[in-house]
Amino acid sequence: MTLFDAFSALNALIDTVRSAFAARDQVKLNEALADIQSNLIAANSATLQAMQRTLELEQALSEAQREIMKLHASQEDAKRYVLHELRPGVLVYAYRPQGDGDRTPAHYLCQPCKDQGVKSVLRLQADGSASCPREPAHNIHGPDGPALAHPGFSPLRP
Repeated sequence: MTLFDAFSALNALIDTVRSAFAARDQVKLNEALADIQSNLIAANSATLQAMQRTLELEQALSEAQREIMKLHASQEDAKRYVLHELRPGVLVYAYRPQGDGDRTPAHYLCQPCKDQGVKSVLRLQADGSASCPREPAHNIHGPDGPALAHPGFSPLRP
């Protein structure tokens, strides 16, 4: 074997070792890329779940804000009525005008219905009785009916 042949063999060996290292590095690189892709998929999945949860929370917040606005409106409306005893044992909610410019006619609300959150305006009859359009069991009977049915009624003032 000549010196040239020895160098050629040594060069071939070095090329083989380089190829082996390159192949090993490529395998490691492929493993690292697979791991990165797996982590990206997991991160995307977590992001999607977080976005869905955020949307659910935003919808719940919106619903809660609507409910709060509804409750505030209900509170404001409740301030317009005062519990009034027409005669002993007969309670109604009487409309309380909200100032001189208030053109709402004087009226009564059925007390049991209002306590259940439903505004039911009592229908006054000529005989002094009143009927609840929502629940006939809440009708007020008798000649001593609501003061609104009598002449000279003046709406309650705040």
